[in-house]
Amino acid sequence: MKLIVLYREDGRIVALSRIAPTVRDEAGMPTPRSGVEPGEGQRVAIVELEPAWHDRPLAAILQRCTVVHDGDQVRLHECGERAK
Repeated sequence: MKLIVLYREDGRIVALSRIAPTVRDEAGMPTPRSGVEPGEGQRVAIVELEPAWHDRPLAAILQRCTVVHDGDQVRLHECGERAK
């Protein structure tokens, strides 16, 4: 499962959305259900979600993960619950 992740340059996630796997464009690529445009100091990435997280709500991922760059790849890193 893939997610569209809007995040700050420090890796903190601003917003998440799932990519609908059944909706595809003419080239056969999955089309997101919604789109985001990054603001100043923000980035957008498509991230593969770990299988263990497939059933978890997006709110849990938002609270417990940050985005990290691993070479050219972007991935989620579980870091614990954020202070509210």
